[in-house]
Amino acid sequence: MNQIFLLSFVLVLVFSNLFIYFQTNKKIQTYNENPPFTRLDYTNSSRLDFNSKLSHLFDKNPKTYWQKMKEVENWDLDLELKLTHTLKQNIFQPREFLAINLLTCNNTVSIWKWEVYLREAINVDKELRLPNDRVILKQDFQTVEKNFKINLPKQQLKPVNYYDPKEIYILGIRLKAKDLYSCLSEINLL
Repeated sequence: MNQIFLLSFVLVLVFSNLFIYFQTNKKIQTYNENPPFTRLDYTNSSRLDFNSKLSHLFDKNPKTYWQKMKEVENWDLDLELKLTHTLKQNIFQPREFLAINLLTCNNTVSIWKWEVYLREAINVDKELRLPNDRVILKQDFQTVEKNFKINLPKQQLKPVNYYDPKEIYILGIRLKAKDLYSCLSEINLL
């Protein structure tokens, strides 16, 4: 009886560890594809339309979407996209971003106001302050195209030997749709 109990205990332990390992691996892969940056929908559109979610803008599926369902005073969306540097051989090397590609849901006229910014990549728990933003590009834009591109200005970023939040940034974009029910299906960096 004790041997059966011991054997079943060992099997449960082995299988539970395997389950934890594979689940953790899946979570790490999700983190690599879509890191936990701040992504804010000030319109709270997902509360009015369950299919309209911010996460759909980054899922690489053009059939999913975010749709503006409510008018707000300032920006509709505030999206942090990617760190400006990546760690390679113990040095933070700058990435080069050429453009932000926006895919709308349909070929109707869309009018967008947007600004692209660099946000200090500080640890707010250590610094005890909010990060500073530096706007690098802003514009009002009207399009009938389903796919439009925001060309980014070249940034003078240099390699950094250690983590310095004054030298490493998060690239982000704020968007405001002029019309109610404007719709986006994808946002990605080129």
